[in-house]
Amino acid sequence: MMINGYRKTEIRSRRVVKIILIPLIGILILLVILRFMGGVEGVTVLPVKEVQIYGNSYINSTELLKMMKVESNRSLLFFNKRSAKLRLLGDKRISGAELLKVWPHTLKVYVAEKEQKYQLAGAGERYWLSLDGIVLSQMEAGEEERMPFITFQANNDDIRIGEEIPSFLIRDILASLRGIEKAYPEFYRRIHSFSVGPRGVETFFRDKRYRVYLGNSVSEDKLSKMRALLLVLEKGDSSMNDIREIDLSVSYAAVQKGEK
Repeated sequence: MMINGYRKTEIRSRRVVKIILIPLIGILILLVILRFMGGVEGVTVLPVKEVQIYGNSYINSTELLKMMKVESNRSLLFFNKRSAKLRLLGDKRISGAELLKVWPHTLKVYVAEKEQKYQLAGAGERYWLSLDGIVLSQMEAGEEERMPFITFQANNDDIRIGEEIPSFLIRDILASLRGIEKAYPEFYRRIHSFSVGPRGVETFFRDKRYRVYLGNSVSEDKLSKMRALLLVLEKGDSSMNDIREIDLSVSYAAVQKGEK
């Protein structure tokens, strides 16, 4: 009967496996112990002692911590960055977020907030709106007026921070302004404000020369027609200089001269 002996290469490979496997088993056992200790009341393994938040300006840090569910007894080791990031991105005011663990006790959070693009003056309150119509925050007292801004002559109980503006007319104004700013920046800079009320939408200009009634619909096409009409009026004869009100609520334009 013949017994085959192990070759040296086989013996060496088994040693390599043992060298790798034993530390792995030790790490797994350590993780189980740490997990068990983390479940023991009053014991937190590698607790989060410091949270550094960057990039936020109008969303306060306390609110962000609440979104991520970072409590004083939270373990950095078992803190799920992916889940926390998804919770942050679930807020419509946030366009991006990244989280980084810095051992042993620090969590770094980088937040990208949506831009405060437009201002809305409601019934007693003023708000910042994003480009896509999300109510970002209430405006602070003394903040400078940014044009074009929107006044909303109605009850604003339905306006909620972090949600889309409820008025479809305001959403249409914002969508129209996006296109006009890109296509006709010089005309965009002339617009002072929009007023949304029971009568519909009215537009005012920085030079306060014209008041334009748009009716119950607003579109980029209608604003483009308004621009074209103003170009015609301003290049016309001197008798057109007295025009103060323009009605674009119908397919044709009706103009009204101011009183002398």
